[in-house]
Amino acid sequence: MEIYADHGINWVWYLAVDTSDDNNAVTILAHYRLHCVRDEHPKKVSGRFELFEDDKRIVTGVRLAGGQKLDVINPQHIFSYK
Repeated sequence: MEIYADHGINWVWYLAVDTSDDNNAVTILAHYRLHCVRDEHPKKVSGRFELFEDDKRIVTGVRLAGGQKLDVINPQHIFSYK
């Protein structure tokens, strides 16, 4: 499992993923946000992430640490991942 982050004004969004054996897809384990000041944050973050969604907000792809776009093995609504 690796954790990636994306920063906002008051919140930091985190994405926990497992990468497929061929490194062409990911399984999203969690997608959550923590307050910048109040919450305790993960100590190790592998880089930034970018999510790709369809018009119904289903996550269809992800870019990790500025790399190539990867497919999502378990596509769900962006706020359904725990």
